Amino acid sequence: MTLKEALKKLNEKTGIENIICKVIDDVDISDFTCTCEPLNGTAPFFKVRLKAENPGGNLIVPKKGSTVIVSMLDNGNGCVSMFSEVEYFLFTADNSSLKIEKNKITMNDGSLGGLVKIETLTTKLNNLETKVNDVIAKLKAVVIPLAPSGTYPLSTDFASVSDLTKTKKSDIENTKIKHG
Repeated sequence: MTLKEALKKLNEKTGIENIICKVIDDVDISDFTCTCEPLNGTAPFFKVRLKAENPGGNLIVPKKGSTVIVSMLDNGNGCVSMFSEVEYFLFTADNSSLKIEKNKITMNDGSLGGLVKIETLTTKLNNLETKVNDVIAKLKAVVIPLAPSGTYPLSTDFASVSDLTKTKKSDIENTKIKHG
């Protein structure tokens, strides 16, 4: 069954007119709309809605030049209901947001930087812990010769310094967020 045949069947069932269009302009982010030109050659649709209301909600931004399905809400007003290509997704809930675009995911404003590469971080921390432990062990073994009174062992100064324990992945990993 072709896309046109499927849409015709859907239109018959729902009574909602669905029209195959091409996105002909960049999305207007100020009001979350786009301009779409029907592939059947009829006049373009301006201010086609991309989300239910402003502000809030979720937003799917189609790529300019991509094919979309415009579902007509009433005379001359439509919304994009299906997408062939997406520029990005923006999901919002209260004060939290998640933007997904090509090769990039941003949570909220992204000001905290990228996520940690947990395996790399664990290895680097373990290497540092080993070095610090080696330094502590060497300092505890040092004896400073003093003239004429004898020697002064540094071990008494470092007796209370304990070795660092190795970092485990589970110590620093939030398993609720995964990336790769």
